[in-house]
Amino acid sequence: MEFYDLVINVHGFVSTLFTILAVIILVRSIRGLSMKKAYKTMDNYYSVAFLVFLYVQLILGVLLYFVLGDQSSGATSIEAAAEQMSMRFWALEHFVIMIFTLFLSQLGWIFIRKSRLDLNKHKNTLFYFGTSIFLIIISTGIGLIWR
Repeated sequence: MEFYDLVINVHGFVSTLFTILAVIILVRSIRGLSMKKAYKTMDNYYSVAFLVFLYVQLILGVLLYFVLGDQSSGATSIEAAAEQMSMRFWALEHFVIMIFTLFLSQLGWIFIRKSRLDLNKHKNTLFYFGTSIFLIIISTGIGLIWR
């Protein structure tokens, strides 16, 4: 169980770094839109880092669920059934939402790269990455409530 704890702690640490990066991206894209600033090389690096963090989270999540997850089943009490509902949320709903978020972010990155105008790059960043961040916050928040 020590390796499981290590992976879950790394998953949490990467989530924290991702959250900081997400705030930076949102602030930069809102500033870029409102002040009509250029889409700089640093914005590009932040966008790539955003995607890298999402893929790292996917790998860690798959590792947590498929490799290190508890394979036992069957509820013996109300508490066990509630625990299984929480586990089902993390295993199914959270996983599906995160895959969709990754797909949406990757699609957004394609549109960001293909855009010629800086204003459109900021708009695409705000829409696609902002929607992904919103979905992540909703999914994680629901999961923490069900714990």
